[in-house]
Amino acid sequence: MFNSIISGFANLDPLSYLLLLAGSVVGLVFGCVPGLSGSIALTLAIPLTFTVTPIQAFATYMGIFVGGCSGGLISAILIGVPGTASSLTTVFDGFPMAQKGQPGKALGTGIFCSFLGSLFGFLALFAIAEPLSRIAIKFGPIELFSLTLFAISLVSVLSGDDLVKGWIVALIGILLGMVGMSVVDGMPRMTLGIGRLNSGISATPAMVGLFVIGSLFSASLADKGYVDTSKIMDYKIHGLGFTKQEAKQQAPNFLRSALIGLGIGILPGIGGVTSNLVAYTVAKTTSKHPELFGTGYIGGIVAPETANNASIGGAMIPFLALGIPGDGFTALLLGGLTLHGFIAGPMLFNENADFVYAIFACLLLGAIITVLIEYLGLPLLVKSLKIPKHILMPIIMVMIMVGCISVNNRIFECWIMLFFGIISYVFRKYKYSITPIVLGFMLGPDLEVDLRRGLMISKNNVWVFFQKPISCAFIILTIVSTIFLLRQNKRNERKLREHAAKAGRNVENVDDD
Repeated sequence: MFNSIISGFANLDPLSYLLLLAGSVVGLVFGCVPGLSGSIALTLAIPLTFTVTPIQAFATYMGIFVGGCSGGLISAILIGVPGTASSLTTVFDGFPMAQKGQPGKALGTGIFCSFLGSLFGFLALFAIAEPLSRIAIKFGPIELFSLTLFAISLVSVLSGDDLVKGWIVALIGILLGMVGMSVVDGMPRMTLGIGRLNSGISATPAMVGLFVIGSLFSASLADKGYVDTSKIMDYKIHGLGFTKQEAKQQAPNFLRSALIGLGIGILPGIGGVTSNLVAYTVAKTTSKHPELFGTGYIGGIVAPETANNASIGGAMIPFLALGIPGDGFTALLLGGLTLHGFIAGPMLFNENADFVYAIFACLLLGAIITVLIEYLGLPLLVKSLKIPKHILMPIIMVMIMVGCISVNNRIFECWIMLFFGIISYVFRKYKYSITPIVLGFMLGPDLEVDLRRGLMISKNNVWVFFQKPISCAFIILTIVSTIFLLRQNKRNERKLREHAAKAGRNVENVDDD
């Protein structure tokens, strides 16, 4: 494993190191500023890195990935607004701790736990991904179809509280991914007579539209401009921000949260948001002093920041080993990989091992660069919070239009970007998650190809998908997980209704008094 990482560093040139540094800075800024995110930074970077080598491009992407995931804690602690969704529960204890006059302690704890969580996830990635790819390389189209179906079913269920909404959005993504010539028989589908769609919909403008244009529409129509930073106090960090005794006390919490983040990151389509919430909930329920959570307790910062960064390495495991995105960010990376002529999956290790090991090296170095920038460059990151949206948004818009045009050198990509931006805005307005459409769009074509090839092999015998042990296991997992999570969602809805009813009765009692 360590020899592989060393060989990965040997494949990096000076420009790769520079782009990794730039990506880390950009990821931190985009993660720090509420309304932006690492996903938006990546969608900007993918078309702009079209002319560099694949290793240089992925050095940029990995810097953005690590920096974007970690940057959200800064605004979450200092102003009580998470920069990214994966830092949502960091607000619960980080902001109260800052209000109690300990912002440096909260920031130092969050930054260091993010760093250690990243290292934990990356070590698991280095140890698991290659052996898993050796097993997966034996999968045929029948097994791959069932695996992809399982991945799509998970993301459609876990992306929201409504199973039907999740499946609707996932199916829309699958249909949009099938536009153009069929890979199997070369017949055009769903092109509406538009010749430029015969080659299909490019992933880059589609992802830019979903993640960036939709966010711009939502932010503009909501009239969100400035973030209130007037109440930020002295945030100087002393040492690492915590004592040795606190570190010993929180060691079990760190290990448990890292394992939660890793496990949830490996599950397709879930990612840092869920791991952040689950780790915080588990830490609170297992603590000897659960009443301290929400009052500025250090354990409430350790758990979410460890988990959401550990999920980075977890999400990269199915992405590199199986070609299945572990979260929304790795779904975007699929587009970047395709743009540079690679296909994620088991063959990536066999045919492009040097490239994969370079990604490993970039992740490890990106974590080190990110933690150094956060500790040493915190004043500059805080200043980025004060940049008004009416200055940022036009700059971002121009950059993404230039980037989309450069993908295929045609204006038509901008129309695709706008179309997906409108879809994203509509979904956001009516509380539909956009994550399923991304996974459906990226995995739908593979799902179709594997299904048709499996049927060709079996001479249209559908039961072959149940006769193969691995395929049957994934189909059973798909059914069981869907039923289980559907029941869980209904149970959560019932609890919410009961809570709302109790709150209503309390209000009535107050009115009577």
